[in-house]
Amino acid sequence: MLRKLLFPLLLTFLFLGCSQTSTPSSSAKEKLVVGMATNYAPIAFAVDGKPSGVEADFAYLLAKALNRDVQIKILPWAQLKMALETGIIDIAMSGISITKKRSHFALFSEPYMEISQMAVMREGDSAPEIINQGKNSRIGYAFYTTGEAFVKDSFSKASIKGYTTTKQGIAAVMNKEIDYFFHDAPSVWYYTAELSLKGIMGWYVPYTQEHLAWAFNLQNSALRDDVNTILKKWKSDGTTHRIINKWVRVQVVTPNGQKPISFE
Repeated sequence: MLRKLLFPLLLTFLFLGCSQTSTPSSSAKEKLVVGMATNYAPIAFAVDGKPSGVEADFAYLLAKALNRDVQIKILPWAQLKMALETGIIDIAMSGISITKKRSHFALFSEPYMEISQMAVMREGDSAPEIINQGKNSRIGYAFYTTGEAFVKDSFSKASIKGYTTTKQGIAAVMNKEIDYFFHDAPSVWYYTAELSLKGIMGWYVPYTQEHLAWAFNLQNSALRDDVNTILKKWKSDGTTHRIINKWVRVQVVTPNGQKPISFE
């Protein structure tokens, strides 16, 4: 009878022992899973399929500061919201402007960069005018961006059209399908000054004031707070300035005697 009782106990002990030895080592690093849409050069884009730009540099450096390994998931811009809400990613780093609407579904870090909406246009054309609400103009924007909201609010008398990518919008200007394409300032600088695409120019006048930051799940305030502590240190020691200037190498002086636009 005793042998019958001991046998199940022995099996239980062996089972528990196997379970314990199969658990991950405590020394294994937790991954920081970063969601990134790579359609926003020079902030977040891909080179040979690999994430590159301002956000990629920040992601690798942030994971190191948090003592984590990093995994960057390349996702379409429109899927970042769902990925955050469902916990597929820990943080979205994709040139995201802080807005009231987005704050309903995400926590934001402190801003790391100030930007504005600017226009891509053909050389020799007149500048876009808000005063007449874009009358007789054809104006493009990228879907699901602050540029879309700005164009719809400010150019109610224009013929407007949305595009999936920045490249498509700029090509539409070059092909004379639209007169202007609005997007974030770093992207406008990249395509019109860094690449110097023939026949188009950037209208370097800021139409809005926005702040880029990183987004977190609403329940993940602990990670957000840790990141803010790191970001504060980076701002103090010049790390943010160094990374941004590495990728946004254009110095812009706006027309009409305005001061140079600050990147921070």
